[in-house]
Amino acid sequence: MKAASSQFGSLPPSRRKILGSLREKIRRLEQGVKGFEEGVRKSKGVPLGLAEIDAALPWGGLPLAGMHEVIADGQGGQAFNGAAMGFVVFLVSRFSQTKGVVLWCRRGDRSSDRLYGPGLSDLGLSPERLVVVRGQSDSDVLWAMEEGLRSPGLVAVLGEVDRISLTGSRRLQLASEAGATAGFLLRPQQKVLAASTVLTRWRIAATRGAGDVPRSAWEVELLRCRYRASGAALRWRVEEDHETGTFRVAADVLHRKMETSARLVG
Repeated sequence: MKAASSQFGSLPPSRRKILGSLREKIRRLEQGVKGFEEGVRKSKGVPLGLAEIDAALPWGGLPLAGMHEVIADGQGGQAFNGAAMGFVVFLVSRFSQTKGVVLWCRRGDRSSDRLYGPGLSDLGLSPERLVVVRGQSDSDVLWAMEEGLRSPGLVAVLGEVDRISLTGSRRLQLASEAGATAGFLLRPQQKVLAASTVLTRWRIAATRGAGDVPRSAWEVELLRCRYRASGAALRWRVEEDHETGTFRVAADVLHRKMETSARLVG
């Protein structure tokens, strides 16, 4: 540091002032990141209403700010299976129960793959609280997500993308921090799960509910959860309860560890 100081001391006063200003900005940014990380780690989350899963999350649910990733298993040749979309809608709906607007960023034109309003309502997401935007590429969707995450008028932002780089993931995380808005990425099956800054990463498959009465059910794998003591993946089966209109965790797969087929990185 002394050598650097003597080197900078030979610079003109105007240059030294600029360097000093840059150092101060870097220091504040570093403090801000550390402060946010500490705040997220200790923050209280929005409960999912599934006690067994809430108990496995450090926040007792999902935090109000931060990025989360939901990956479809891809079985049956579908890029985004209905189970993965249903689960991410269920997660997003937890943030819009009482107030606030959700932004859903999709690809393609309005004539393709339309959302079904009654189905969204059944999962807890009121169509009246939903704004849908469309782009032609992943880049368009990621740009719209970043802008939405910085908006204080939204409670959650959901985007459908095939690919996202580590840099893109960081940009979304920073935008989520700036706007104190929860973000969700819905992605197709990934053979290799690359490094990411998301707080949680889930993989979802469709399954059959137990019992004689047909039930909607998801195989839910928690592949990654930042700040969780154990790094082992967990799996649950979440079923719809027709009597109450809510969802519950099936007792036979509570907190079962899962050997995942994909190679996990990061």
